[in-house]
Amino acid sequence: MWAMKNMEKDIRQLTQDLFIGVPTTTAKNEDSKYFHNVSYKDNHDKIVNSSCMILQIKTLSKKRITNKIGTISKDDFESIKKKIRDLFPPNK
Repeated sequence: MWAMKNMEKDIRQLTQDLFIGVPTTTAKNEDSKYFHNVSYKDNHDKIVNSSCMILQIKTLSKKRITNKIGTISKDDFESIKKKIRDLFPPNK
């Protein structure tokens, strides 16, 4: 599963076919700078609880994403982006 917000406009698009995604797991993890817990409704309106694994950000091909599995809230998406930015502070 991959954490995605409402539409791809907020996902960092690297090229026409590549974007940066954050893998998720259904294993329960404590919310920290390396994990962010989210809940969303899947395609069958079932609530899914997942943990975004911030340290495992990946470059993915849009061609490999065959269907959208759910939508996280805008607040969760902003928190995930902040945690990723905090892992890579700017050089002083």
